[in-house]
Amino acid sequence: MRIAFAALKAVPAGLTVCLLFVCLTGPLSVALAPSHAVAAGSEGRTKAQAIEALVYDYAVLEHCGLLNDGFAQLFAAHLKKLTDEAGLSKDAARKARLRGWVAADREYDNRGLGGHRAWCREDGGTAKARFEDLEREDP
Repeated sequence: MRIAFAALKAVPAGLTVCLLFVCLTGPLSVALAPSHAVAAGSEGRTKAQAIEALVYDYAVLEHCGLLNDGFAQLFAAHLKKLTDEAGLSKDAARKARLRGWVAADREYDNRGLGGHRAWCREDGGTAKARFEDLEREDP
């Protein structure tokens, strides 16, 4: 315990509080505002967040067995469109995609044995509805 406190003395005060918070509440608390919390239709989100949300929804569909060929093709086309419009570097676009995949994987893993059923019903239903909206918008 003395070692931990001695190490914290060398860290800036704000970071110390953050580190202490993570130690007391666990690593999942780091994601206070999960990336997928930005809904697909919300205004004011960045292009990176739009990519992240699209990838999250796609991953949810995949995890929940709701993915079909039409959604997969729509995902590829819409991801390309968002990436082209975003003007992000390849690395920034890659990181946005990874954040979406990781967020979905963490949500799935956090559900426990059989707990993913409610997640699939809720987030899966929402993701499916968003992709159906994209289908209607896509000529």
